[in-house]
Amino acid sequence: MNKIFSSASFRNNGIGRRLIVALILFSSIITAFTTAFELFLDYRADIHSIESRLQFIENSYLPTLVESVWVADGAQIQTQLDGLARLQDVEYLLVRIDQTKHWQAGVNQSSRQIKRSIPLVRQYRGEPVNIGTLEIFASVDNVIVRLWDKLLVVLISNAVKTLLVATFLLLVFQFMVGRHLERIALYVRDFGKPETQASQPLQLDRPATGRWRPDALDHVTHALNDARQLIATNYAQVNDLYQSIITASMLGIGAYRANGDCVLANAALANIVGATPEQVMAKNFRTLSSWKHSGIDALANDALQNNQSRSGEFHVTSSFGKQIWIAVHLSPFLRAGEQHLLLIIMDISARKQAEQLLRDAIDRAEQANLAKSRFLSNMSHELRTPMNAILGFSQILHLENLQPEQHDFVMEIDRAGTHLLELINELLDLSRIESGKITIQIQAVNLSQIMLDTNKLVEALVAEKNLTLRNTCDSRAMVLADPVRLKQIIVNLLSNAAKYNRPGGSIVLACQALSDTRLRLSVTDTGPGIAPEKIPKLFTLFERLGAENSTIEGTGIGLALSKQLAALMNTELGVDSTPGKGSTFWIDLNTAAATPSSTDVLPTTSAPATAQTARHKILYVEDNAANLRVVEAMFRHTPSMTLLSATNGEYGLELAQRYVPDVILLDIHLPGMDGYAVLNALQINPSTRNIPVIALSADAMPLDIERGLKAGFNAYLTKPIRLNELMHQLKLTLGNQHAATNQH
Repeated sequence: MNKIFSSASFRNNGIGRRLIVALILFSSIITAFTTAFELFLDYRADIHSIESRLQFIENSYLPTLVESVWVADGAQIQTQLDGLARLQDVEYLLVRIDQTKHWQAGVNQSSRQIKRSIPLVRQYRGEPVNIGTLEIFASVDNVIVRLWDKLLVVLISNAVKTLLVATFLLLVFQFMVGRHLERIALYVRDFGKPETQASQPLQLDRPATGRWRPDALDHVTHALNDARQLIATNYAQVNDLYQSIITASMLGIGAYRANGDCVLANAALANIVGATPEQVMAKNFRTLSSWKHSGIDALANDALQNNQSRSGEFHVTSSFGKQIWIAVHLSPFLRAGEQHLLLIIMDISARKQAEQLLRDAIDRAEQANLAKSRFLSNMSHELRTPMNAILGFSQILHLENLQPEQHDFVMEIDRAGTHLLELINELLDLSRIESGKITIQIQAVNLSQIMLDTNKLVEALVAEKNLTLRNTCDSRAMVLADPVRLKQIIVNLLSNAAKYNRPGGSIVLACQALSDTRLRLSVTDTGPGIAPEKIPKLFTLFERLGAENSTIEGTGIGLALSKQLAALMNTELGVDSTPGKGSTFWIDLNTAAATPSSTDVLPTTSAPATAQTARHKILYVEDNAANLRVVEAMFRHTPSMTLLSATNGEYGLELAQRYVPDVILLDIHLPGMDGYAVLNALQINPSTRNIPVIALSADAMPLDIERGLKAGFNAYLTKPIRLNELMHQLKLTLGNQHAATNQH
């Protein structure tokens, strides 16, 4: 009995404590409600009693008081008022005659009162005469005080009863339920221990039968005994299955105590370590193979100290002396109250070898790609150098007085050179796309400006075939694209529309809004059209659909390149064609915010009139004699500029300091000091640091141009040199220099 009602039983009996708290709260609420209701009824009764006394005064004492007031018997009136003031709860009385106090009794001091004003009326000669007023003040404060006293008594009484009931219920609960739940908890706590699987069934400490039996505790007891029996039946099967899984697993599995002693090891673990299972079982975790020196021992200590799983990959030496890679997973767990460590390892040597082979392949691919980029850069440079001489001298010959036949020869040279240059550029672009070296910069582009530039580039071809070129696009149209690549695509489409058109035909540039965010730019020609079965081959590299047998120049690269450039800009390039009527090539572009309405194109910045009429000194540093002769010939037709030349960087620096030219044209590949070294020397010399320097190089890869501009070149022009482009850049640079001088 003492065990049942021990303090420990109460202290650990959370259900009992919650039962007491719930009972106290519920009883307190009921007690408060009933007490409040009882006090409210008492309050109503006391107020009614006061009002009854006031009515009694009016009915019983008022006639004699009226007579006393009528005869003005002051002593009698005061005696009567004093007597009334002694009545319960009557606090103050006052007799007024003509709104003036004449007689009073008691003290008017309560904050809460019931007031009654009674007129004093007497019959005189058969008529009622109002001779004054009796005012009676009854105190309610006394009623409140009595109710508070009663409230305290009721609350204390109810609290004592509630505690007694709660204590009794707790004792009953502990006897009938609590002690049995504690026994059930102890029994369940030992369920998972192997040594208790065959223990006796649970039996509660109470009679086997009863008037209201079986109850919920009996049902719980029977269910637990059934569960114990089921666990005991399946434990051996589960243990056998567990052992079979561990034995057959290809993963190395082991279990160790915190001190490193092995309690379980499968054959796979022994095989990875390079020992027998018996040898692994006999070894401490920290003495297995070369693990202590590989970091696995530190990983195990970390897992045990933080009680968290840890994983890692390690290069170890097996007992056979073989170097292997293993993946290790360590997870702490408790067994029989003692901390253990689960070890799972896997031989990943094959994966590591494959990763190494992959890395080597990637390195070789990167080296090959780098070699390819170097080859492209060198090839671009080597091809552009002779092309500079071919196209440069052909441009110079255009300026000479030639015979018509000679002029035709020069035109053929220029046309063939330009075609070869386009082929070189397209092949280099394709190579850059394949190697992932091409750079796309998406920005908001005004189609009007782009098409103005592209139309100028094809106007000679359009005029040659007597074609009409119309642009129906809104000048405010804005799209998201790389302006350089978009211009390249449109020029290709316009060139094809001109080359494959009929004489006297037309080309129409049109824009169509597909949605709020998509715009289709189309180029429509009046050529022979394309047969439907040939359209799938149209964007194939080097495919000209039979035009290679015609006199029309072409490489079969332009459309394939344009298709890939369009894809890089997240746009789509396609074609619709009707044989005998013409073709429409289109590109769907993402739209940007529209610009203000205007049909004007921003003018290109040019040098002021004084810069074009004055004589300027231009220094050209170039080691290639042919390139130097090309530029010298160009400047013979530009009287406003005087050309100085140097064939190496050292001499170029000497001329720059001696003559201080207005602009320096500088080649990159120079004997001795290269172009970047010369640029650096110019920049650190106070007498030459402000001279604009324009790179004039056959290194035309995007990275070459980007590097040059970052180094400090004012502009970067690529060979072959275009006379118009060179002169435009010189005038622009001279104009900017002149404006800067005026500002200073």
